[in-house]
Amino acid sequence: MRNYRLWIPAFVLLGSALAAWGQSNQIIDALLAEEKASLGSAAYLVLSAAELVDQSATPEQAFAELQAKPWGFDKSGIDDEVKLGAFAHLVMKAFEMRGGVFYTLFPGKRYAAREFAWRDFVQGNTSPGRTLSGRDVTHILGRVLESLGQREEEVAP
Repeated sequence: MRNYRLWIPAFVLLGSALAAWGQSNQIIDALLAEEKASLGSAAYLVLSAAELVDQSATPEQAFAELQAKPWGFDKSGIDDEVKLGAFAHLVMKAFEMRGGVFYTLFPGKRYAAREFAWRDFVQGNTSPGRTLSGRDVTHILGRVLESLGQREEEVAP
């Protein structure tokens, strides 16, 4: 009978992990459907990928975490449209990415977008004011993660 006592916590942990994973998929599906990505959804995706918030967090919690950071998003709204410059800046800050000369001297949205264009993370219009769709956000972040993964593999012994 004691064996059942050990199994109950295991099932509870497994169930909560599956629920968190399911929530993450629902948020990503909702983001992919957005014609104009919202800053709350983009913040969730980036901050959870950078492991700055848990995957079980909500977009509201991720956005609150974003506003608490000194990255220049404190006056933004959760439903604001995501512009390329803001998204590039968010990703560079979240993953502590180094930029080129101009981004180093003037870290901000404009030069973050230029850095993303130079690194070939963005296809088509590379204007910092370009509004991104949910698909754009996931595609760009995927390219960034791929790039970061390749660098880690090169460094690993």
